[in-house]
Amino acid sequence: MEPNGQQGYEPSSTVVFSQIRQALEIVHSPQSTNDARREAQDFLEKLKGTSRGPLFGHNLGSDRSQPHIVRHYGLSLLEYSIRYQWSEYGEEQKEALLHWVLELSQTIAQDDPSFLRNKTAQLWIEVAKRSWGAEWMDMDTRLVELWNVPDSPAHKEFVLSVLETLSDEVFTGDDPVVSFREGILSKACVEIFTPTSVLVEVFPNRQAGPEVRHGHEGWLTRIAEFLKLCISSGLRDSQTESCAVKCLATMQTQLPWAIPKAIIAADAVEVLCGGLAVQSADVQKGALEALHGMYGRINFNDTEFHDLVLPMYRPWPVQLFKNLFEYSQIDPNDIDDDKYLVLKKLSELLASIGEYLARKFDEVPEGTDVDPFLHLLIQVAQHQSLMVSIPAVVTWGKLLNCKSVSSDRFTNMIGPLLEIATTRLVRYEHLPEDSEEPPLLFLMEDTDTMPERHAFLGNYRRFTCQLVEAIVRLRLADAVTHILSTTDQVLHNLYPPGEGLNKQNYDKHSQPALRVDCQFTVIEAMLKGFKSWKTANSDREAVVSIEANLEAWCNKLIEIQFDDPVIRKRCLQLLVYFSTTALSNKTEFMLKVLEHILMTWPNPEPEYKTFNEAVKDLQGESMVELQRLASEMPDHLIDVYDQISHRVNEMLASGILDEKRTIAYKSFLFIIVTDKINVDAKIPRLREFIDPVKSQWQDTRIQSSLGSYPGFCELLGLDKAQAYLAKHRAHAIQDWGSCPLDSEGLAIQAELEERLKTLPLRATKSFLAFSVERLSRSSPAFQASHALWQDGFTTILADVLRFLSYAHASHNPQNWMGVPPDMRSMVERVLSDRFWQSGISEGSKDDFYARVQDKKGTVEGFASTITGEWARMEEQRIISADGDSALKEEMKSESILRQVTYTATLMVADFLDPSKLNPRTLKPASEGEATVKYPTLRKFCLMNQQIVEPLLVFCAHGIRMKDTRCCSMILRLFVSLVPEFSSDPPGSKKATLPDVDNSPVSPEIASVIREYISTEVLQACITSFHEPYFVDLQKDLASLIASIVVHYGPLTTTPRNVILSLPNVKESDLERLGAYTAKPSSHTRQQRCIVLDMLKDLKGVSVAEMGKMVKSTGFGNSNRGRKPTRTKMAQAFMEAAAPAQGGNPLDSQPRGGTPDPLEGVSGLFDG
Repeated sequence: MEPNGQQGYEPSSTVVFSQIRQALEIVHSPQSTNDARREAQDFLEKLKGTSRGPLFGHNLGSDRSQPHIVRHYGLSLLEYSIRYQWSEYGEEQKEALLHWVLELSQTIAQDDPSFLRNKTAQLWIEVAKRSWGAEWMDMDTRLVELWNVPDSPAHKEFVLSVLETLSDEVFTGDDPVVSFREGILSKACVEIFTPTSVLVEVFPNRQAGPEVRHGHEGWLTRIAEFLKLCISSGLRDSQTESCAVKCLATMQTQLPWAIPKAIIAADAVEVLCGGLAVQSADVQKGALEALHGMYGRINFNDTEFHDLVLPMYRPWPVQLFKNLFEYSQIDPNDIDDDKYLVLKKLSELLASIGEYLARKFDEVPEGTDVDPFLHLLIQVAQHQSLMVSIPAVVTWGKLLNCKSVSSDRFTNMIGPLLEIATTRLVRYEHLPEDSEEPPLLFLMEDTDTMPERHAFLGNYRRFTCQLVEAIVRLRLADAVTHILSTTDQVLHNLYPPGEGLNKQNYDKHSQPALRVDCQFTVIEAMLKGFKSWKTANSDREAVVSIEANLEAWCNKLIEIQFDDPVIRKRCLQLLVYFSTTALSNKTEFMLKVLEHILMTWPNPEPEYKTFNEAVKDLQGESMVELQRLASEMPDHLIDVYDQISHRVNEMLASGILDEKRTIAYKSFLFIIVTDKINVDAKIPRLREFIDPVKSQWQDTRIQSSLGSYPGFCELLGLDKAQAYLAKHRAHAIQDWGSCPLDSEGLAIQAELEERLKTLPLRATKSFLAFSVERLSRSSPAFQASHALWQDGFTTILADVLRFLSYAHASHNPQNWMGVPPDMRSMVERVLSDRFWQSGISEGSKDDFYARVQDKKGTVEGFASTITGEWARMEEQRIISADGDSALKEEMKSESILRQVTYTATLMVADFLDPSKLNPRTLKPASEGEATVKYPTLRKFCLMNQQIVEPLLVFCAHGIRMKDTRCCSMILRLFVSLVPEFSSDPPGSKKATLPDVDNSPVSPEIASVIREYISTEVLQACITSFHEPYFVDLQKDLASLIASIVVHYGPLTTTPRNVILSLPNVKESDLERLGAYTAKPSSHTRQQRCIVLDMLKDLKGVSVAEMGKMVKSTGFGNSNRGRKPTRTKMAQAFMEAAAPAQGGNPLDSQPRGGTPDPLEGVSGLFDG
């Protein structure tokens, strides 16, 4: 390869250049045939790998007489040689490539198309990632030379693009090449961007390394000065404006990591604020982005706060922000995307600046007027877009909780903030789809899926409730009075004059119901704030006064007669919440609430179907709240247990209660006894509840049905159902929903429902849960429950598992012996999924349940539900869906499957959790008896071959499951498992807990498992790594592949053989991992990068990127053109908050909470 390449125009080269031009014309011509285009593309691709490819690339790219598309292809040839062949070149060849890149960079011109300048900048960056700071030491000098080219905006933009992309790649990118040299590159970036004086001040004892910088000012200062010059010129022409935009884009990548003193030295705050003041939307947006990047940092110390943050509270910046906010207002019916993006970024920026105020309010100098900024922050929180509002709402919650600020500081701002809370806690997800409410219109624009929408709304409600709590803590009496009076106004003006509830056209999510729910949610937040206030204050007189007011208000609420069952249900929830929180010491009030619950049992009105469903919901909620009251208030209830028990037993003896209500009332009494009676007196009383349940399992009919599958069918009446379907030739009926059942069918249907109740599943589940809920294993109460259930528990478990196996056997049509073979095709139809799922099913959930009730008396009502397997789902993907209905059925099946898969994955992860320690044994040790050591649950599973084999097989299959959440969990689990079977498993040289058996896995089992992981698991990783679906998990897959190779490489050749059997994998690449075998758990990121680089030719590409042309928003790395429009903060608001661990199962679903997207499946398997 000749360094200057001038002899490139030989006849042979001329022929090749001609062929290249022809091939490019064919590829880009719309008249070309597919075969011709494919042949031309193959020629162009093959040329990249030839030894003369770089020379051709340089000559074509530098020849300005060539068409632009030919020059671009020439640069692509150079790019390929740098990216994929650099490591194979000698020093002379690398020097030639660098020489060519420098030459191309020097000769760029303003009239060159942007895509040519972009590609040239990319060549520079690719060389820098591989050699800067090592072979190439004068890169900064070369950049400064280009920067100082007189009257050449093109060269300045080129340098800015290089610096922007280099900063982005080194500090936020995931290029394996950068990761290998991360230490060198990051240090070099800090060196050239930072003024020498700042480096000396911040790192006085730093050791001098290789000299990579040119000059003392540093690039951050150079860029800021140039930007200031552009702005002061008034952006006199398009080139000046373009340079300013490029400066801002470069600063955006530097400010999140730059040394704060360097930012101060560059006067960046003033310069960026100047950018907000110019009359250029692009420059304003760029300045906003750069400020957003800087103030997204949370680690400024007090001095840096004074120099960088405090200036933003001055009138000038605040007015600039206000002008930008007002200029960017948009119509929710006609959203301007650019303005809306500015609004969201401005909101996040102001929220970040506001959070600094919350953290460092006491550092604000006396006399500093921050009120204009705070009022602007209120305006942002009031914005009709919840996505614009939420960052400000979060920040206001933190400001009001700031302990260093006087409670009077925000007095004049409390009113508007409370108004925001009381108007924004509406459940927007329940508004009609055609609603013109602006918050809902913006929400539909901001979210892509129903689960995402629900998660965001849940977060918005959570932060708004926290805002209410903070307001109540600051202004208790005023806030309580205002909230209760506002609620009174709502309750007494639910309907327009002369109107009321219409049962005929009943809507569960009517405006009155939503308004009541909104106000009650505010009250619940108020009560949490009151609780916090009581903890922090000792003013007993104020507490007594507030409690008296609350009790009086609740008594008035009890007296109000609401016709709407949804509102009655919400009142019930609120009264119980009052009783268990703010009024927990009011026994008489608690008993009044209890009586209200027992008496709140409206009669069904089946003639009004939707209304009747709401009545049923109210009945169900009354039982839940009854148990909640018992769980939270056992101290008060135990004192009146005899009276309560007498009243409940009267209701049970009346014979009017169904099974569900009967168990609910018994559970209510059971919880009281479990919580508050001493152990000796507890067990006899609890046996009164438990023994009847145990005896039901011993019923002769149940025991005899366990002997065979036909016995199971006979017990549940499935044999009669099969015979009925066969007799009426149900397989030949097209529309089961339109075929009514005759008297025989209705009788069998009723019998099926009754026979299902013979299995005491509901009672067993309820009493088991309440026996151990919230109890420590070492507590006397838990030991009493253990003794209570110990006798007979294993028998019950065995029976349940046997019944479960029979239930699974029902999925096989061949087991339906009551149906002739030629009719068994209908079995799948009988067992098809019938449930409502948000975002998939047609109509609302209420519509779905109404249809279910309508068809209960038809053949359709005979059917039940079932789920599928992953293999079946894959087969269904191959077969095209027969219309929307088939597609929806497939989607529903997959959704249930994902839920079941996730549950199974969680269970396996729990079994193999390395952090899970042994609980204390319930068996007391005898005097003088040696303490018995037990392995942890994880080690127990790994030591027993009959247990570990199916677990590992499931986990291996998990790597191939097309479910990102489950696959990610399995990969992390495997990364922790791999070292367990190495020659030096973790913990083998560490001290262990005295009561834990830490014996290693036997060598025989370890060897077998090692080979399984080295083959099946490794192959599964590689296959998933290759598939587009798993693109987001490629880093995790690479980490596991690296872990397997470095841990097992010294013990077996299997991982090596599997890897080397792959195409385009070189032995030299694999050898790089060998350096980590001595300490396999160290430098895991570098190991992962080696695997990513080694398997780059096998790496899958996301479906979204397939067939896309590489895009770029300017110079530099094309990856920057694919950045998501959502910021990290915005994406966090779209993710559901992690559920609290432990706690009462009754509290797992918040009151009135957003429904799970699979709501409707929840009762699918209820007994």
